[in-house]
Amino acid sequence: MSGRRPLRREDRAAFERIFDDAVRVLRRSGVVPDHVEDADLHALVVEAMDSVNPVADRAYDAYAYLREHAERGRLRRAMAEAAPELDEVYGEGWTRWALREHAGPHPPSEQWLAERVVPAARARWEQELLFQGILPLLIPAFRAPWALADMDFSSARTAPPVSPGAAPGGTPRPQPAGDAEPDPEPDTGPDVTWHGGTNHTGIVRPPDPPTQVTPYGSPPAQTAFPRTVPDPEPQPPPPDPRRMVVELVDQAPPGTRVPLHVQFVRDGPDRTDGVPLRAFAVPPEGARLLVTVYAPGLTVLGDLQQEVTVRPGADSDVLRFGLRTTAPGLRTVTVRAFHRGTFLGEVRAQVSVGTGAPVRDGPPRTAALGTVAFDPGEVTLQVLRGADGSYSFQLIGETCYAPESFRTVGGDPRLISERVYRELRQAAADAGPGGADGTAGTRRLRNLGVELWASAVPEAVRRQFWAEADRVSSVTVLGEHDLVPWELLYPLDGPSEGPGFLAEWLPVVRRTFGQQRVRRLALPEVTFVVPPGSPPEAAREVETVRRLFDAGATGVRVLDDRASVAALVEDGYRGLLHFACHNAFTTERGSVVSMADGPFDPVDLAYATHAGTLRESGPMVFFNACRSAGQIDWFASTLGWAPQFLRAGAGAFVGTLWPVRSDAAQDFARAFYTHFLGHGGSLGEASLHARRALRRGDGDPTWLAYAVYGSPAARAEPPGPAATTRQP
Repeated sequence: MSGRRPLRREDRAAFERIFDDAVRVLRRSGVVPDHVEDADLHALVVEAMDSVNPVADRAYDAYAYLREHAERGRLRRAMAEAAPELDEVYGEGWTRWALREHAGPHPPSEQWLAERVVPAARARWEQELLFQGILPLLIPAFRAPWALADMDFSSARTAPPVSPGAAPGGTPRPQPAGDAEPDPEPDTGPDVTWHGGTNHTGIVRPPDPPTQVTPYGSPPAQTAFPRTVPDPEPQPPPPDPRRMVVELVDQAPPGTRVPLHVQFVRDGPDRTDGVPLRAFAVPPEGARLLVTVYAPGLTVLGDLQQEVTVRPGADSDVLRFGLRTTAPGLRTVTVRAFHRGTFLGEVRAQVSVGTGAPVRDGPPRTAALGTVAFDPGEVTLQVLRGADGSYSFQLIGETCYAPESFRTVGGDPRLISERVYRELRQAAADAGPGGADGTAGTRRLRNLGVELWASAVPEAVRRQFWAEADRVSSVTVLGEHDLVPWELLYPLDGPSEGPGFLAEWLPVVRRTFGQQRVRRLALPEVTFVVPPGSPPEAAREVETVRRLFDAGATGVRVLDDRASVAALVEDGYRGLLHFACHNAFTTERGSVVSMADGPFDPVDLAYATHAGTLRESGPMVFFNACRSAGQIDWFASTLGWAPQFLRAGAGAFVGTLWPVRSDAAQDFARAFYTHFLGHGGSLGEASLHARRALRRGDGDPTWLAYAVYGSPAARAEPPGPAATTRQP
């Protein structure tokens, strides 16, 4: 065993269950006030999910080690090799018992060990997680006047396992099979007697761990439960403001070597280079950032990605990337920063290559990074398009894989995507009462997803994904040429198969280059755009969302003309902008919405986009209309509702990739907002919840049609004028 392992997906589910049990009992005992939202507590614990407590980490490391070897049929040998370490975690003599204790004359079989040892190891980890990890984190936050040792969680599903025979206080209540919820416990008031004693809260200290190990029991605890609430954890270091500076020449002749410099520097009153970044806390050991460079049309001299450590109170080292100019023309170089699997931000610089042109230095280029914090389990799939039409795929997570080149064999990917979209549009039209056979439609949709996974994702990247799958909590697709319906991917490679489409398995979100990272979406008001001729369901959709804002929004309004919408965006609108309307889309003209005063298209957002009018407010835009996430080429870039709003500074954007059914669109919006606003879920969680709620098995692909742009961990601030948009 070496080092702490990240939680596997099924263990993350156990973590969530244990946390829910803890909160339920703490609420009943009065430790957690009723006004405190579960979502706030959940965010507190999830931030420390993989390192909530060293004791729990050691127990999980041992459990994961035993489970992995049990799956390979080598548990007995592994236990013999790691006996000293396992004894240290579980108590002296534990491995000797596990290897020797057997009912018959022969040594215990692998199956016997797997059925007895691994469940005991898991139970011990859950016990340590609850009593040594989650509770010491939650209780001090509310300044509970009693000791942790006075808390009794025997009625929770995470009760510590004990020796065979009667459990403390009687036989544990049997749990229902599958995903069924247990019977609710009776509310007996504050003076409940639980196996033998009460205190002023009705909560009794759990028994000390057993000192003897029996064949069906758990390993003895190394130490008793703490008798007092531990001291609060040390406060994190103060924010350490930074600037990111990128330097590249403005002009050079062909065949010239040009350096590209990247540095993260401290902020201060006398600093003029760069642009201030949002303040972030840098741990004592420093934050390790990955910097990548994308330079189509230039010759690369050396690596296109390097790592640098940002340390407290000091400038980072300067990273140097080597480039050489080639043919004349205007070349764009893009620099991006990542922290593990989380995309932080980017800088774009241009160099003009001209025959006989002198070399001319350019000014420092900068871009703000919202924070260098990363979201545990997030992986980014970066998709880049080369000048020769090839594509580069790179999977970036806790392991940063090398880019993989890929060239489509079916022709122009835009034409391929259009053929897929036409079929999906027809599937949406055929679904519903009296429509085509739902089973056949569902099977066809799955086959499209499987073929897309095999055809659009390089084999090497697929292998990398399966190697990381147990640790992935969300997937962000980062790309400028957003042609592939990533939400339709169905991962399947021989024996490796996920539980359905990727977008119903994990939160799948998108990010465009130049999009800022917003972790907190301030929604003090909501504006609906409902032009004449909108679907009949639009009125019900507006009423559904309006009710969720009644508790605190400062304003709710409905607009139907393009002049008012354009002015709203140019003035830096702050809140939720929800479109409930028809959107006409063609590959030649792009998107157009017919408003009361004329057609409204993405060009009407050009001023807001290039002026960045929404960067300070970071609103959320939900474009619930047909093909609202579609885009077309426009000179040197792409033009569409999503890129225009996001480049203007929107914090999140939700739109559709192909025409959808109006009734299904309304249901998706209701499920999304209920989870995002009503339950305090994250952007990624809300999209996943809405997709699952909308999937009906009738062949309608609407639940996969929605493209969600933004940080998967972004959450809505409570409605109110004091809400802020970015997380410091």
